[in-house]
Amino acid sequence: MSFNIGLSGLRGAQMDLSVTGNNISNASTVGFKQSRAEFGDVYASAVLGTGKNSVGSGVLVERIFQQHTQGNIDYTDNALDLAINGNGYFIVSEDGQTQYTRAGYFGLDKDGYIVNNTGKRLQGYEADLQGNIQSGALGDVRISQSNVEPNATSEVDVEFNLDATDTVLDPTTFDPTDSTTYSYANSTTTYDSLGNPHTLREYFIKVDPSNANPLIANSYTGGNAWAVVTTLDGNMYQNDGSGTTVAADAWSTSGNTIDDFYHGMLLFNEEGGLAEVHDAVAGGGIDPTTGGGGTTTNANQRINLDVAGQVAGAYFGQAGATQDQIEFNILGSTQYGAESAVQSQTQDGYTTGRLAGMEVSEDGTIFGRYTNGQNRAIGQVPIATFTSPENLKAVGSTAWVETFESGIPTVNMAGTGITGVVEGGALEGSTVDLSEQLVNMIIAQRNYQANAKTIQTQDTLTQTIINLR
Repeated sequence: MSFNIGLSGLRGAQMDLSVTGNNISNASTVGFKQSRAEFGDVYASAVLGTGKNSVGSGVLVERIFQQHTQGNIDYTDNALDLAINGNGYFIVSEDGQTQYTRAGYFGLDKDGYIVNNTGKRLQGYEADLQGNIQSGALGDVRISQSNVEPNATSEVDVEFNLDATDTVLDPTTFDPTDSTTYSYANSTTTYDSLGNPHTLREYFIKVDPSNANPLIANSYTGGNAWAVVTTLDGNMYQNDGSGTTVAADAWSTSGNTIDDFYHGMLLFNEEGGLAEVHDAVAGGGIDPTTGGGGTTTNANQRINLDVAGQVAGAYFGQAGATQDQIEFNILGSTQYGAESAVQSQTQDGYTTGRLAGMEVSEDGTIFGRYTNGQNRAIGQVPIATFTSPENLKAVGSTAWVETFESGIPTVNMAGTGITGVVEGGALEGSTVDLSEQLVNMIIAQRNYQANAKTIQTQDTLTQTIINLR
């Protein structure tokens, strides 16, 4: 019996050394979770019990317990290196088999799929061309390398201050080539449906708000008025949507009047706030002759620029009812006694562009950065969690598969509930503590030596009995 007890001790100590050695060998393995050998004592069983003075029968390795604790996060230069800060696992697939890992070595293969360092494809959700995540069934995440489609400008948002101290000018003397005939000018780059850039230039003319003003038949006594004239690529275009244009540098000799070419009127109150906006586009705003209609509310202060026919083979705005119409939004603009200047300016058009880089947010959304300055979601990486992750089955390459004991996975967006967050451009280090493992190795070595001594002592006793005469 003593031989068997010693042998079980040797086997246990050998297993302990093997687990410790495996931990030490994986001290630098990304996403690795250290293990420990767990033992239980053995007693011989009998129908009537073993009795209170029974001697044990040795030791048994009951399980190898892998500790799924958090490892240190180290940041790298690869945007698709991913780490999970908190609970959960990345989902990868190979030949239909689903595995789970915390080793975030990810990159792109030749077909644009996100794969780990063993070729398994990362599972997640793709996004449409507008950057909307297509949630639903999980699938292989693929990053398109094709050029992003251009987007025609349909809206320009400008917030500015117009200098209240500027001199009132006669709009009939306006000449875009003569800066003394207008108060302020600003330029905005816009794009047509083919991605070609066009310069939209806005001229602001401080005018007399009384009924003596040829552009305002009805008197405005609440403050100051400013006429707005716009050009596209150096061409002035008529405000009736007819497509008639006059080159800005030929305006002084064209014989046309500003009545047909101005595009809006801004009326400011005595506190400098924008009170009314009149739109001069035919059918949608102020009549240049009578000055009636076209007033918009302060919550929707814009001028509709009808640019039909201003570009060949392309269009502005959105295809359909609003094609060739640009909304010039000026909500929040003011008229204070300070130098005229633009406070902010944006527009929704852009030219074509190719993927220049990527980054991953904490919720697992993969954002693409394009050469045209656009950023959009191109995919999302969800996180799987388990009720009992310690009962996952290790299958090598720092991956696990689910078991009956682990329970089925719950898949959520990163950062929701108990799910951890994703750290882009980072890797989770091994949880192995080398100092602890070296101490464990010494203890296991001593245990092995002691159990070997037990067998040696038993052998000596047996030899003594054999030598009796």
